[in-house]
Amino acid sequence: MRKFAFLIILTLVLASKAEPSFIHTEAKTMNGFSCTYTSNIVDPVDPKPNIRISGRVDIINGPSKNKLRIRYELYSDSKFGMDMSYANGYASSLFTYPKIESIEYSFVINDQYNYVSRNIVVRLGIYDVGSRTYVNYIEDTLYPKKKETINIDDISGDLTYDNFLCISDNQPVERFNFSNFSKIVEIEYYYRLDLSSLSFRYSSHKPFSYKKAYLTFDDPFRIFPDIIEIDRKKKVDLYPYQENNDIHFGFKNLFVEPLTLKMASTSKIGYQKTDYFFLPKNKISQLQGLNLTINMEDVGINEVSFGYSFSINISSLLLGPCDESKYCIVGGIKR
Repeated sequence: MRKFAFLIILTLVLASKAEPSFIHTEAKTMNGFSCTYTSNIVDPVDPKPNIRISGRVDIINGPSKNKLRIRYELYSDSKFGMDMSYANGYASSLFTYPKIESIEYSFVINDQYNYVSRNIVVRLGIYDVGSRTYVNYIEDTLYPKKKETINIDDISGDLTYDNFLCISDNQPVERFNFSNFSKIVEIEYYYRLDLSSLSFRYSSHKPFSYKKAYLTFDDPFRIFPDIIEIDRKKKVDLYPYQENNDIHFGFKNLFVEPLTLKMASTSKIGYQKTDYFFLPKNKISQLQGLNLTINMEDVGINEVSFGYSFSINISSLLLGPCDESKYCIVGGIKR
């Protein structure tokens, strides 16, 4: 039986803008047809993109064949117990070999398929229109975004996800690890909240991303009257930043009155912009054991969200006011 090969170069291209991720090459022999598929997988940048898949088929050698087209199908992963067809169609015009040795193709995966609950199998190959069968094809699995809220308290070790739009074999994964999170944050040097003990580890083939990050807490003693309040909770904006594989939290959009250390969410007379969250003076007893929650929305490729609650334990000052310090100076007048 004569052998011939097709070289198919698949390039996933975003209709607007995209960034490349990795290269996948697969050789397939089927029905006497030998094909090599090389896919340049590109992940979307926009939140809800239409995925445009385009490429070219180069026929290196083979027998004469009429009425060939490039065809694609999208259907649910069979491991769920039933197949659900999402879409199918032709990605090229009719061509005949050897009259045509190279054929270009393209098709679009609508953005609605990025958010389905099932994994999606994409079949792409050379289709014989006359016999209504594939001459050769490959199948890759696309993993939709999980878009879920996770409970960190229920997680032990690594939390991993198959990355969105990654193919089924040897795909990179998105990995979270919250083992550094603590339920009690020690404040050894009163008057400043430090979140360094609440870093988490993150790894993926794409840069870390998020939609929102903020800190919320109750303020029953009205210690922070000038901090924004939403739904009866004080809200302080955070900015997560990455060092190696560790995600840390910093504060933003804050202002402080230097003498009293009172905080505000907007600029005020006598206040200075600051990157720290200070605890106002003479308030240790009211702030001791305060419960706070770190909230993050649409984190990473799979756009997961979470809230993590913790309390603070404030160490007493070495020297200061008598009700807040280990040592204090009591003055008086000698008669």
